[in-house]
Amino acid sequence: MEFKLHTNRNTTIECSYRDGRVQSLKVNPPARRADIVDFSTPAERIRTLVSVALADYNYLFDLPPMLDAQPSPGKSTAPWLAQFGHTLEGAKAGPWPNSVFRENRVFVHLLDWNGEAVRLPSIPRKLIAAKAITGTVEVASYDGGLVLSGHPAALDTIVQLEFDGPIEPIARTLPSAGSLTLGKERSITRSAADNRLVAHVALGGVKTFDRFEFTILNPGHLRGQARPFELQAMQTDGSWKPVYQGSVYGSICAKRIDPVTAETVRLVVDAPEIAQFDLFAEKRDRPPA
Repeated sequence: MEFKLHTNRNTTIECSYRDGRVQSLKVNPPARRADIVDFSTPAERIRTLVSVALADYNYLFDLPPMLDAQPSPGKSTAPWLAQFGHTLEGAKAGPWPNSVFRENRVFVHLLDWNGEAVRLPSIPRKLIAAKAITGTVEVASYDGGLVLSGHPAALDTIVQLEFDGPIEPIARTLPSAGSLTLGKERSITRSAADNRLVAHVALGGVKTFDRFEFTILNPGHLRGQARPFELQAMQTDGSWKPVYQGSVYGSICAKRIDPVTAETVRLVVDAPEIAQFDLFAEKRDRPPA
């Protein structure tokens, strides 16, 4: 296949592509050649394959497809998949970025790792075994979870972590990246007074936030059916002050609010189960709502 592409900044690209590889490439002006990334190389295809799996996406565009976490070996990826495909096959995006899980095992993929320590926030599971599949990696515990250190592999450093229970029930309920509740212990109780659920989180210090999100399990809800909730902050005297009151329709609620500063926060909601609860720090460069 041969083609000529006209792109921005008065750039033209002439390419000859056969047998899964770029055979020739001409870029005008030549200074733009450094901006071209060849995703057809074996390393780039493996990097893309792993990145897609980590994001729970499908690997399409004849690279080849990876539907339902079942990668099909191609010319570039077959040797790698023969050795390491078991770390992706049948897996789902895991409890941390750069991870997938299957049953009680988590596979952490560190693409282009520079060897700096990687911290994984705690999850409500006990680690029972760990091993490096590629590279040399040591896994140690710290107060907030696990830390990975060692010497990386050339492309993808892979670590297998085995826990004492299935990951599925918690993988979809962990706080989002950037949330103030990430890595913080959360307790959920039921109020004796009105039978509402209470999710209680200590933020590990005084924090300011202006956005919250939460997800409840709400099976069988009807259109227009609302469940009331309150977001409350603990005061210096130990009392609880409502900082937002509203209703959730369906399962997901996300709100921007006036900035709140607190050390401990709780969500009180009339729901069967609270799956996820996030608080996000105030950003002063945001435009007015």
